[in-house]
Amino acid sequence: MWNDEFAYSFIYGTNERVNSIFDIFKSQMNLYHQWTGRNIVHFIVQFFLWIGKDFFNVFNSLMFILLIFLTYLFSKNEDEAKYPSSYTIILLLLFFWFGLPELGQTIFWVAGSVNYLWTTIFILVFLLPYKNLLDGKQTFKNNNLNCIIMAILGLISGWSQENTAVIVIFLISLSFIYFKLKKVVLPAWYFSGIVSLILGFIILISAPGNFVRSKMMYYNLTFGQQLINYVTSLLKVAYELKYIIIVLFLLFIVHLFSIKQILQDQKDKRNFFLAVIFALSGIISFFAMIVSPEFPLRAAFGGAVCFIISILILLNLGIPSKLRKLPVLVLLFPITVYMLFSMIHVYQNYKILSYESLGREWKVEKELGKGNLNVKLDPLSVSNDRYTFIYDISLNPNYTTNVHFAKFHGLKSVQIDTSFISIEFDNPNPDLYQIYFDTGKGFNELNSSKSHIYNKVDGNILYFAIPDGNIKNLRIDPGTKPQIVRIKNITFTTSVGEKRFSAEEIFKNMKPNNQIDSFKVINGVLEIHTNGNDPNFEMNIDTIKTLFLKKPYIELDVSSHEDSPFQIFYDTGNGYNEKQSAWDVVDHQNSQTTRLHFLLPEVPIFHLRIDPGFKSDTIVIKGVTIVTENNEYKLTLEQLKEKIKPLNQIDSVQLANNGLQIKTIGGDPSFELLGIENLLK
Repeated sequence: MWNDEFAYSFIYGTNERVNSIFDIFKSQMNLYHQWTGRNIVHFIVQFFLWIGKDFFNVFNSLMFILLIFLTYLFSKNEDEAKYPSSYTIILLLLFFWFGLPELGQTIFWVAGSVNYLWTTIFILVFLLPYKNLLDGKQTFKNNNLNCIIMAILGLISGWSQENTAVIVIFLISLSFIYFKLKKVVLPAWYFSGIVSLILGFIILISAPGNFVRSKMMYYNLTFGQQLINYVTSLLKVAYELKYIIIVLFLLFIVHLFSIKQILQDQKDKRNFFLAVIFALSGIISFFAMIVSPEFPLRAAFGGAVCFIISILILLNLGIPSKLRKLPVLVLLFPITVYMLFSMIHVYQNYKILSYESLGREWKVEKELGKGNLNVKLDPLSVSNDRYTFIYDISLNPNYTTNVHFAKFHGLKSVQIDTSFISIEFDNPNPDLYQIYFDTGKGFNELNSSKSHIYNKVDGNILYFAIPDGNIKNLRIDPGTKPQIVRIKNITFTTSVGEKRFSAEEIFKNMKPNNQIDSFKVINGVLEIHTNGNDPNFEMNIDTIKTLFLKKPYIELDVSSHEDSPFQIFYDTGNGYNEKQSAWDVVDHQNSQTTRLHFLLPEVPIFHLRIDPGFKSDTIVIKGVTIVTENNEYKLTLEQLKEKIKPLNQIDSVQLANNGLQIKTIGGDPSFELLGIENLLK
């Protein structure tokens, strides 16, 4: 269960759990006035959360099977069998698995599946009698019962989901024009379905909750900003649907070469235009999202199904059954094998998520038993992707996912248990913000943390996870566009402690690198003017480096005449090797002493070796501190001299006024520190 399931387990807007069908009706009334007009789908979601998710799993599987069958009915030729063959089923599965957007959200997630898979089923069921009427088949008799049935189906289709309702309205409008041109006498159920469809759509879009949600969630954007956001989202949708878009485009190109032959056959002509209409329906459902404050990938589900129907119609068009199967079968087997392996991987991910979720439930119960209402949980090990949907709690205890999780489990707060950096903004801009951590390999994407402000729900404080390792430097990228970024403070929180930098302290410790015009502190807020899509600045964290260190570690205060990479090797029973080592660099240009930190393993260490640089130099060690979980040992220079055992290319070790001087004479100097293993026990 994720955020929406936790939230919809309660009567919306209250702290009362749903315990009856009447509670669901009450919740839907609140939803309609406070959040959304999608009462049909959310009624179904709350119903299954009330009776149990196991029942939903069964019905959801049946709905997916129904999607396969309906897609087949809308795309099959008249000469094909009533039910799809195994070949057609596999072909449909391939298109669905690799073509539909965000399957984790639209197929496997309870709230997402009902909002997208189920609503697509609703519109296809509603459209089927109209499609049959277009084919000249009278599947529905013209009587009062069928008028009522179509009125109910129309109401459900119009009241379910905004851009899928647009698909239905577009298709029904074209069918009406077609029938009028052909002077076809239309049955009464045709009009009862249309009237209730429009009524349902009006109920959906005119819900007071839509306007409440918009005001509560979304920033007031100019038309230009809205258009940029829409185009950006549309490009992401196009990339997500790239496989079915490419196939659809190629099929249209192929058929254009035989367009004269197609137009001479009435059935082929009608099917070709039907393929065009379904393709246009998908495109129009995407264009309809321009009026929405956001266009998530999952909202392209209905349009993608229209594309797949169009593809199947074109595959069947004017090609004998045996001939159209032959070229497809050549590719079908290897792609099917790849799909099966992909499905196994997805299944394993969900199995891991299930185990880890059960572990979290156990921990929450354990903490509640102790009377602890503020709980920290380990992050999940599985990552979010198009097949595995994760809408997990975050580092921010006030984020919506955390609040609903805590409410569902009877907690005051819940939070991911890891070290983090939080940045508090003043009037934040919707954008992507990123922090890079240099752990010895420079700034790279692997050692970075991203956080978004999508809408007002995200608040004005962003949280960034801190990676494991010895962090030597830190870079902040304040957005991805020219803007004014206002920062109140930056807080570093680790298992060691917490340090907050005020706006003035950030100003003193920041070093602009790229695309920053100016920065100044105004009324306790750091105002940064950026002028490009990759602004960034480094932040001096020398005074708080120990916050990032997990115990045990060794701290050396060193100065040298060269930029000297120091490397520590620890022998845990397998001798000295690169895998069991850590390193840091002395900055000789720094007039002050450089403080080096080296993380050590938590397993027993038998010997410790230090390689002080890669060239001849005179190095001065001014202090050594060994920090363990329970103690902190500071070695005097005399103690340090006694513990040093030169191994290679060490010319001399002697005490001086400024510290312990070690003179090296080659490119691979090294010495051991004796007795350190005793301090680490």
